[in-house]
Amino acid sequence: MKLREKVSAVAIASVVVVGMTFSSFATGTNTALWGAFQKDNTHNGVIETETYTGGNISGHISKKDLERAAWSGIDSAPVIGTEGTGKTYAYCLYSGTSTTKLAKVDCENPDNKVWGDDGNGITVTNSSSFQLSTPALVGNSLYFGTTGFGQMASNADLADGSTSGWEKSTNNTTISAEGGYVKVSGNGTASLAQTITLGQGKGNRVTSAIKLIDGSSATLKVYSNEDEIATKEISGTDWNYLNQNVSSFTIGGNYEIKFELTINGSAYIDYCSVYEEGLQIKKIPDVTSDTPTIETLTSTELGGQIDTPIVVDGNYLYFGTYTGGKSYYQLNLTNNTLKTFTPSSDNFYWAGALTNTNGYVYFGSDNSKIYGRKISNFDAEGITPIDLTTYASDAGQVRSTLMSKDGYMYFTTKGGYLWCFKIESNGNLTHKWHEKLPAASTSTPVISDNDRLYVGYYSGFNAGGVKGFKLADNKDNAPTAIGSITNKGPVQSSVVVYSESTTDYIYFTTNSSTGAGYCYSNTGSSFTNKWETASDTYALQGMASGNGYLVFGNDHSVIEVIKK
Repeated sequence: MKLREKVSAVAIASVVVVGMTFSSFATGTNTALWGAFQKDNTHNGVIETETYTGGNISGHISKKDLERAAWSGIDSAPVIGTEGTGKTYAYCLYSGTSTTKLAKVDCENPDNKVWGDDGNGITVTNSSSFQLSTPALVGNSLYFGTTGFGQMASNADLADGSTSGWEKSTNNTTISAEGGYVKVSGNGTASLAQTITLGQGKGNRVTSAIKLIDGSSATLKVYSNEDEIATKEISGTDWNYLNQNVSSFTIGGNYEIKFELTINGSAYIDYCSVYEEGLQIKKIPDVTSDTPTIETLTSTELGGQIDTPIVVDGNYLYFGTYTGGKSYYQLNLTNNTLKTFTPSSDNFYWAGALTNTNGYVYFGSDNSKIYGRKISNFDAEGITPIDLTTYASDAGQVRSTLMSKDGYMYFTTKGGYLWCFKIESNGNLTHKWHEKLPAASTSTPVISDNDRLYVGYYSGFNAGGVKGFKLADNKDNAPTAIGSITNKGPVQSSVVVYSESTTDYIYFTTNSSTGAGYCYSNTGSSFTNKWETASDTYALQGMASGNGYLVFGNDHSVIEVIKK
């Protein structure tokens, strides 16, 4: 069963890939059609091009099975772009069997292999963790955040047998390079040591690979500041792998890490790695390449999970963290410098940032707060935080990304409320109204061209739906309810909408063991089911759209594409 709130679980492959290097050849230009969570930086998921609104979905749906994890799969919404050739592609960050991957899916022919030899995408971290952060597609560049293990040791892969960055020590042994590996020979001990700095990661792991030469025997031990933290008996003539979680590190600070081999004979060492669990912001500079490069913009010293959508506005990128640093960040994309905002005892989960032309950026928190920070002085200047419990004592956590339209901000809270604030030119926020929903909500509201607002809600893994409202002509006034969809299951996703004249077509997914995708129409008073996909499994996030396609994924790592 899937948790509503996913705390990272990590599975490291038995053979750890230390680095990621891909050759890249620019092949064209890309235009973002659905370039961010809920389309763009307003986060109002309105579809502009005609999508499928008919009845029987047969003949309009295609699927792609990506590499399947134990149960995490696809937990962030895709983004969509079109290349100069006219091809439309969806980009999906997901948890694979033992690594985190980024897939590029041909929307017309999802079975086409685009990135990776098997078409399952390229590896972006060496661990399989829940990935809840929706990427941002800006021109040819794709920005994304990953939670997982990052390499902390210098020259961990002992490239070509080099021990550069390591302090060598021998006792009746020799250390040399042979065949691209470090070779240890003798009857005694040999060690490689270096001092590393650990940040605020949630956990650590040490790994190594050693192969004996015929007739030899050895024992590997790993020390931290002279305390033994891992051991591995080496046997046979195949590669022996050490992959051990380390709980004895006190997170934060400097540590001398030593890999010591007690040996009688000779052995090859492939790598000596120290991983820290944390998060990284990464970038693919050219998504049109068949073999893209990956750039890391931040270090793993940022601890915790990145569970908010990536928001790129001009020269700045915004994201928040859950656990670990418990902070919101502004990353300058020119020089990769970070500014940090860390309120007391708070957390940020799914609460994506909303940028505004008034010079402020806004985001919600688990403490029922709405924060506003000045873009030009993010870490030092902001508005007085809005405490939602002032208006509703049971407001609950803000697990919704903030959405804006016509100078007003809309969002939901887990206490089961829909909120509206006016965004003032001086950066302040003025409360206008809040409406009670049938249950908890993590759904970002959407407002159609017909001025109708739709939002999802849920109660556990079995119940929930979508509620509709007609906004008042004067947006300062509370809206009028126009009914609900109540029989399809929990909707934690954010609804997207396409309008034809006075009819709205709303699209959403359900987060249950029989999760699926749905289309309903609304003419202002009631909802009519138009189509639904076959039941499968948990579909936590919602759909993205572009060039007539609708795309979503689920926990079985299945991408579903509906075309007009």
